[in-house]
Amino acid sequence: MKDIIISSSDYNHITHMIDEAEISARYGNQVFFLLCNSYLGYCGCNTNGNTFKCFRCVRYTKRLLKKCSQNIHVIELDQKIMDDIRIEVDKVKYVYHSIDDIKSLEYKGAKVGYGCLSAYITATRNINFLIDDVFRDYFDKLLKTGCYFAEFQLRMIDDIQPDRIQLFNGRFFETRAAVDFALQRHILLKCCEQQRILTNTFHKIFFHNAMPHDISANTKIINQTWEKENMSLEEKERYGQWFFESKQNHTYCGDIDYTILQENEKLPDNWDYSKKNYVIFNSSEDENICISEEYDKGKVFKTQYEGISYIADLLKDRNDIIIYLRIHPNLRNVKYKYHTDLLGLGGKYHNLFVIPADSDVSTYALMHKANKVITFGSTAGIEASYMGKPVIALSRNSHSGLDMCYEAVHVEEARQLLLSDDLKPKPQLESIKYGFFQMNPHLPKYSFFDFNYHDITFLGRQIRCYNLAKYLGSTTLYALVGWGIGHFFTKDTLPDKEDFR
Repeated sequence: MKDIIISSSDYNHITHMIDEAEISARYGNQVFFLLCNSYLGYCGCNTNGNTFKCFRCVRYTKRLLKKCSQNIHVIELDQKIMDDIRIEVDKVKYVYHSIDDIKSLEYKGAKVGYGCLSAYITATRNINFLIDDVFRDYFDKLLKTGCYFAEFQLRMIDDIQPDRIQLFNGRFFETRAAVDFALQRHILLKCCEQQRILTNTFHKIFFHNAMPHDISANTKIINQTWEKENMSLEEKERYGQWFFESKQNHTYCGDIDYTILQENEKLPDNWDYSKKNYVIFNSSEDENICISEEYDKGKVFKTQYEGISYIADLLKDRNDIIIYLRIHPNLRNVKYKYHTDLLGLGGKYHNLFVIPADSDVSTYALMHKANKVITFGSTAGIEASYMGKPVIALSRNSHSGLDMCYEAVHVEEARQLLLSDDLKPKPQLESIKYGFFQMNPHLPKYSFFDFNYHDITFLGRQIRCYNLAKYLGSTTLYALVGWGIGHFFTKDTLPDKEDFR
């Protein structure tokens, strides 16, 4: 088998892909490892064009590759290839006036618009950006770089004629093109992803011929994991329940604990047990806005503000109902209007109360006491379903294929669900399956190269220390050097003006 493996942009992800390259080589495959070699200057983890980041990334990658089997062929982007690619890419000019225009931009069938937009929004969290001359000057660089990656990968695919392409995640512009080329040409695609089980421990997950965000692929892998795992039903249920119990007890560290600063069992001061209490859990809208058309088409409302306003308008004359909007704690420091506009909604409706992102009101107390839960893609919907609450989902996410929530697909269906007084909770087993998948101890770990990391706090800032990234044997020294001098080599300040029109 001929295997093309594409390097990534984060040390954790790079190490994962080198581990996969070594595994493939030891199986006797012909392995071709593509390395941008810092010629392109930008990537999903280096959106401001920091040359020091590029230097350290290439140095780190080559150091690990030297420890790999000799039959791994490292293909480095060089000046000659770059000059040829530039001639081809420079023929392309893009015109765009909106976020939807950017999403439609392609290069030879590869969705470079989505890839570049994902990287930019992840870096800035701005989804209402102003497309002015400053923005275009910056974003055109990202688009051109996305096309350079695409052209380089396409030429290697044509030259090598691989049986399989392996890459990490696939959402950012350094790998998005390879995803699309593999699917178009019916080449086996292996999208690698990681799942944090404990604080500093990652396991591997693989998505075949799909990105890790694909809804049907997630449904399939969660169900297959549940069905094939050689455990008793009671043991699988115990692992699944452990996920939810650990989250509520702040002992599960698979993701950031967004509720750690909240006061246990605290409800809003005006909680009224004599009425029906509906709780809306919004999500960080920036996280799902530029993944794929599947997510875009799965939204009942264009924005969460629009959806929440619709709910409040629909129920404003219901004196038997109180609506609470629990703003996601991850929006605490977001300055943009998709967050700040939500804070003013409480003053427009007598029965809608807004709980700010930094409030110490308990998310889990709200879930436990709610009569009905409404979500916009937040995993709070899964947890509420596990608690036996009827949950209405007005936006799609990777777990939408499981029967945990009432999934509205259009406004009229949302209206009927919101007005219904007899919604029954979904079967708890579906949420337990999800929990089991998250906590499954039998997912593969690294084989040859340790891609795990730990975090330290320095001068009030959290700094990541990768287990194999060291100076003088110290991961802490490596991390501090990168943090201390990296910003001096930045090419661009990311434009973050908001469009208030």
